[in-house]
Amino acid sequence: MRSARFFLFMLTIFLTGSALASSKISINTENTPVAQIFSLLASAKDLNIVVDPSIEQSLTLHLIDVEWQDALDIIKDLTKVEIIQHANILVVRESASQGSDNDRGGSAFSPPQAELEQKVFSLKFIGAAELEKQLTARPFSRAGGKGKRFIDHDRQQLTVWDDAESIQEIEQWIALHDHPQPQIEITAQMISISQDNLRELGVSWFSDTSSPGPERAGKHEFTTSLGVAVPTLQVKTAITRIDSRLLFLELSALEQENQLEIIASPHLVTSQGRTASIKQGTEIPYQTVSGKNENPVIHFKEAMLGMEVTPERVGQEYIRLRLRLNQDVPGKVLQGDGKGPPSIEKQEITTEVLVANGTTIALGGVFQQQHQQGMAAVPWLGKIPLLGVLFQKQTQQRQKRELVIFITPRLLPIVNIP
Repeated sequence: MRSARFFLFMLTIFLTGSALASSKISINTENTPVAQIFSLLASAKDLNIVVDPSIEQSLTLHLIDVEWQDALDIIKDLTKVEIIQHANILVVRESASQGSDNDRGGSAFSPPQAELEQKVFSLKFIGAAELEKQLTARPFSRAGGKGKRFIDHDRQQLTVWDDAESIQEIEQWIALHDHPQPQIEITAQMISISQDNLRELGVSWFSDTSSPGPERAGKHEFTTSLGVAVPTLQVKTAITRIDSRLLFLELSALEQENQLEIIASPHLVTSQGRTASIKQGTEIPYQTVSGKNENPVIHFKEAMLGMEVTPERVGQEYIRLRLRLNQDVPGKVLQGDGKGPPSIEKQEITTEVLVANGTTIALGGVFQQQHQQGMAAVPWLGKIPLLGVLFQKQTQQRQKRELVIFITPRLLPIVNIP
């Protein structure tokens, strides 16, 4: 590494002087990988370079005021490589006598045929990795297998050697996809509320889970951590459109009156087709012991309330939302000594809805049962054996609360980069 840095230093110092016009360079390096030497030589001429990854030799050089081409030829002869130049691209690969592409498992870059056209595309918005995946899935080339593509991840460039028709098709595809992706702002309110107070908000579910319409389609599951279905608990999902202008003011007012609990108010921004998520909860500690003389080990289990949303713009004024809501509630400890892992009761809703830009929707269907028991008794008299029950009053209170999420998606203005 030190010798490579020294070589770069020597090369930089020399090129800043008057010798730049004569293309002479000085090289002083010890046991430096050949790929680095070729890369530095290409930089001296402002050339792009592709080096066969199978070239792994190292060289020690001491050259003073030699021509750039002479230095290149010396290194080429020493390493037994083949160098081919296409416009401003330098391709370095193993010589044909060193083995074919098949012998190297196809890892080397094969230069294209001379009769093919070449074009370099500079990418603005689409990532090089994403472009590589898309091009691999689409057989653009019509040159009978002779066409080649090279993606420079560092420079965000695509170089294509192919026939004119295939290059034009790739150009049209890049022009169609290399543009800013829509950014979507998602504002949500996750609340726990009784059904009576929910009706006061003006929310009345219009859809039936048994027959989803064109606006929504969903999958609704309820399972426990033991994998046992609970038929007595049915998760119902319904979606409604409501007026969003006074919604958040009403929620704040009801929270101050202890009529509801605002669990979370996430504010997210994501790109089209990218999943945004939020999780809130706790990690439950428990300990295990593998042997009699082993020290106990502390483990943690998550009990989370989470939401995942994947937005996709449809047309100019509509957004399709793929939503996943899950609520994990700590259950009973499975082992009798109370030290084993706790069970986690899970409720999960997955649904999809198409809404207009800026419209607020409500997603419900996850219910919470609260059961409270109490006893009131007359002092002293309530503790008399047998007769004390006459001076006692048992109280029971059951309340069914619903977890409701209000979601408002908005399309953000697209910022164009020149």
